[in-house]
Amino acid sequence: MGTKALTRRRAPHRRHGRETSRRAAFIVTALALLGLLGVILLLAAPEGAGAAAPGKISGKVVSAATHAAVAGVGVTALRKYVPDAVWPNDFRFEEVRHATTAKNGTYTIARLPAGTYHVEFRPASLKRYALETWPDTAALACGGEVVVGSGQTRRGIGAPLDPSGRLQGTVIDAATRLSLANVRVMIAYQAPGLVAGEGYVTTDADASYEIGGIAPGKVRLGVTDPPLWRYARTFYGGALVPELAADVSVAARQATQVADIALSADRGSIRGFMAEARRRSRTPGCRPW
Repeated sequence: MGTKALTRRRAPHRRHGRETSRRAAFIVTALALLGLLGVILLLAAPEGAGAAAPGKISGKVVSAATHAAVAGVGVTALRKYVPDAVWPNDFRFEEVRHATTAKNGTYTIARLPAGTYHVEFRPASLKRYALETWPDTAALACGGEVVVGSGQTRRGIGAPLDPSGRLQGTVIDAATRLSLANVRVMIAYQAPGLVAGEGYVTTDADASYEIGGIAPGKVRLGVTDPPLWRYARTFYGGALVPELAADVSVAARQATQVADIALSADRGSIRGFMAEARRRSRTPGCRPW
């Protein structure tokens, strides 16, 4: 009796096992069919469905002097961002997309996400043309904003390129008169509320530097030595603030030799914030010192 009873108790478990297997197979099949249906629907959906359509920026680049088209100019759409909210004026620019002007001077930057951009124009030869930022300004920090909506094409974002000049010189230690390599030399710009800019050159092993792509006019040079900060931030002429710096004249299509810039040891001077710029600005409210 005991053996028969055990047999009767095991039999229902075998039936339950077969039913569980059938249910599991049914669930797997159903899930596979649902996955296949999802793939079919995805492939059948219109391109870009459910996402903002990309936009474009287009325009033409010409010579400011002759109005002739300029080919081979790199045109870059950049976004401004603040790495640290504690320092809202310490902003940066990141490249989003890039294009190059054709023989007729035209360009189109395509596939741009909707947003706000700054547009920079970099000639193939900085010895011939100066850097430019839309609209007709020098530094990105001083440039205008180009707002691109979903699927929108912003036309007419062009630039007249000025003839360029160059500045050459060396940086030395004020006390020892020794050459200083790997220090940053930049052109200072006055923007609303700050000294603005975003570019610099670094002195070579022999302490020499050359800044190209500068529009003719007068500029003020500043020198810093991050990340070590051994020296006080100094401007051409020995000044510690741009307001007191001496002007440097830039001539078109010429290399101007600048007298040595001597740096003194930093003895606790207030460095403040100084973003770095590339060249002269002609935008009201954002100008060179």
